[in-house]
Amino acid sequence: MSKDLIVKEISIKGFKRFDSLEKIEFSPKINTILGPDYIAGGEFIHALKWGLCDKGLEDTSKNMFFSGNETTEPQDKIEVAVLLASSDKNEIEIRRIAKKQSDGSIEDKVFVNGTSATKDNVHRILQEKSFLIIDRCNSVKALKKYTTRNEQQLIFKTWHKNVVIRTHRIIGIMLNDNTSEPDIIDIDNIRIAI
Repeated sequence: MSKDLIVKEISIKGFKRFDSLEKIEFSPKINTILGPDYIAGGEFIHALKWGLCDKGLEDTSKNMFFSGNETTEPQDKIEVAVLLASSDKNEIEIRRIAKKQSDGSIEDKVFVNGTSATKDNVHRILQEKSFLIIDRCNSVKALKKYTTRNEQQLIFKTWHKNVVIRTHRIIGIMLNDNTSEPDIIDIDNIRIAI
């Protein structure tokens, strides 16, 4: 495997406000997540980092599970699948599943390409990553700093219009008025005025 893994897509089920999001695709270059701060900057980026077993995150807790809404029951299972890809067309799927147990504990499992793995296995795989996940990027100066690093791919949240117009892919996340659940708005290859 070459040392240029990027995030190709993510699927999220049962994580915080996300009941189910299927196959959200990323650009191999600059990706902006747009939406309310606590959802885009918080929950979507958090789900991505959690799915990749980020060392800086806390262990799985009960407040990470989808708590339900007017149309959907609460979930007792979180599943985040992140598909990584390299330039030599190899793909690695990292799937993290957490389930609430009847005794109140949480069972947390990780799978790599369908085989049971450990967080350390994932950390070793990610040594070959060529992406950077940033909680927020709020200036062109910061964007330039990040684009001069070795990573090919950037994923971050911003509302800064001069950063947004330099983006290769925009993923918009808005709250559905009927369910208070986020909806993904695919805003690919457009320029927006903020």
